[in-house]
Amino acid sequence: SCQKKKDKSNEWFDAECEELIRKKKEARLKWMRTKLECNTVNYTESRKLTTKILRRKKTEWIENFLENLENENKNHSKLYQYIKKQNRRKTFNNIENSEWIAHFIKPSTEERNAEMCERRDNKNIDNNSETALTKVEYEEIIGNLKNKRTSGPDSITNEMIKYGGKKIVEQHI
Repeated sequence: SCQKKKDKSNEWFDAECEELIRKKKEARLKWMRTKLECNTVNYTESRKLTTKILRRKKTEWIENFLENLENENKNHSKLYQYIKKQNRRKTFNNIENSEWIAHFIKPSTEERNAEMCERRDNKNIDNNSETALTKVEYEEIIGNLKNKRTSGPDSITNEMIKYGGKKIVEQHI
């Protein structure tokens, strides 16, 4: 599948931001280990400072970017380059060759349908063999069905089976 890779090269994110985040993580780990009041206060202050500086740097970068756009409004090619640069998303194709080969070599639908029919016939043969369930086993299984579950492809709910009476058990035997 193709995945979008998050572009982590934000122009506003610099070494100072990395250092603040590293210090905040250290303060958090210290607080998590000890749970002391002084560490709680230290972590809270570190978190506030980090958030404040990161917001300030990002807003400054956005203001600077918009100012550059306004200055370049006469030069359309540079304007579109700025916009294109901000809107681009990098995608990488992570599908390996073996997956492509397996996908295209899958058996055709006719072969799959024939295989499914064969399985169904084998199930019918198994049902008629000695392993068929008895009336008591059917009643026990039906009694253990849980209410308020979604119905199967036949739209028959568990409640219909449970409260259907002896006719349902006799039909399956």
